[in-house]
Amino acid sequence: MTKKEEAICAVLFCCMSLWCVAQKQTNPYVTISKHGRFCFPRKPAPYENFLGGLWRDLVDLNKYALFSFDSFKVVTTTFPFYILTRMFDEDLQKNFHKKCCHSDVNQAPRWCHTLSQYGLGIPIITIGFMTLFGKNEEFRTTGRIFLLGMPLVVSGKDIIKKFRFDANQRPWCDKFPCKERALGGFPSGHIAEITYMTVLYGLRYGVKAAAPLGIFGSFVGVTFLNCNRHYVSQLVAGAGLGALFALAADKVIDKRLEKKYKNRFTCGYDTDMCGQPAFKVACAF
Repeated sequence: MTKKEEAICAVLFCCMSLWCVAQKQTNPYVTISKHGRFCFPRKPAPYENFLGGLWRDLVDLNKYALFSFDSFKVVTTTFPFYILTRMFDEDLQKNFHKKCCHSDVNQAPRWCHTLSQYGLGIPIITIGFMTLFGKNEEFRTTGRIFLLGMPLVVSGKDIIKKFRFDANQRPWCDKFPCKERALGGFPSGHIAEITYMTVLYGLRYGVKAAAPLGIFGSFVGVTFLNCNRHYVSQLVAGAGLGALFALAADKVIDKRLEKKYKNRFTCGYDTDMCGQPAFKVACAF
């Protein structure tokens, strides 16, 4: 990973650690046992909840991302668009680079490239801090799973970029060597990250969350195409990778919330230590 990506992962880890410390764990159930006594389960230590939940969420994220029907649908939907855009990648790139003199042309202002390259950290850090101090349980859980899944998106695209194949070649650009094609273009990591964020928060909170993130993602994609950083097909592949993990994260969030709110208040009959009828109450706080 690059230094920028390592810094992002470090920030994500710090946010998750602070989230763990900020949580106030309570005894989830108070019951009357068969012996007529109140039973208070042991309060788990924060590190137990954090480490146990962390590994469970990591396993579930990878499982749903790699071995689910939704993932198959994302792949089958993305693949035709990838093939279609790959057919005119070179023709489109000729509008932004003159190969005869190895010079970029029709370029957007420099600040567009700078904003596209580094601006993605702003919503990530914002969501991280909102996760720490949010009062809504669904929002906190969504933010936690989002932060946990982002390093998986980053590492996933880094693994793919290590392989040498034609689709991984970047467009000709005056910032790259003129005699040999630069690698590492497939898929677009920035588009994968912003798509992951857009799809996940769009699924959880609708258009009001997806619209601004989608507009910024479109800006990033157009800018990277203009500055010859990626082909259109590589942007499409990045969007597919981000959507893959976003659907997986959405499933994990639903699973965690369902588990947390299941049987929030239950009651029923039982027997006491003398074998007489008793009433049992369980309540989650």
